Amino acid sequence: MDTIVRHRPPKYEPMEITKYSKPRKVILITGIITAVINLLVIYPLMHSTASYITDYNWLFVSLGGSVLLLLYGLTGPRFFQYLLFTFLSTIFCAVSLFVYSIWDSWMGFLVLLIGIPSGIVTALVFFILRYVLFFRNKSRPVEKAQKNKLLLKQIVLYIFLAAIILILFIKGGDWWFDLFEQ
Repeated sequence: MDTIVRHRPPKYEPMEITKYSKPRKVILITGIITAVINLLVIYPLMHSTASYITDYNWLFVSLGGSVLLLLYGLTGPRFFQYLLFTFLSTIFCAVSLFVYSIWDSWMGFLVLLIGIPSGIVTALVFFILRYVLFFRNKSRPVEKAQKNKLLLKQIVLYIFLAAIILILFIKGGDWWFDLFEQ
């Protein structure tokens, strides 16, 4: 007696935190609490005593840890795919900056200092915008023709974000000060 097993495509549901497992919820809450403590308590304390950006080492390390916890809490089993995309985004932004500054010998040194953070920021902003713009209200699988259009839209969005963030990091190194502390 042969039985025919029909493959059903997985059901795509909007991200609902209520359906997460308990350890994943704990990791997500830990990441949120760590980020809030860093931004609302530790940063103001360090800002009042810091003279250089190198005085913020522990703040950067703990913010990086909270971002990793948040990323794992939100992505779950696909965490390493998102981490790989962040790494590739960092390489893409560093190479783009290197190509932009190939004739300037001093700018080659700044490829690491500007390219790496801009790649990480680009990936994180892309993750948020990608979810909000494309996947927030998906309840059905996407057809093949629609997948190609969706992929093209995501590529255009990523390149646009990378260009804007690289311009902000290159030309406006002190843009935060220019915007908020004049």
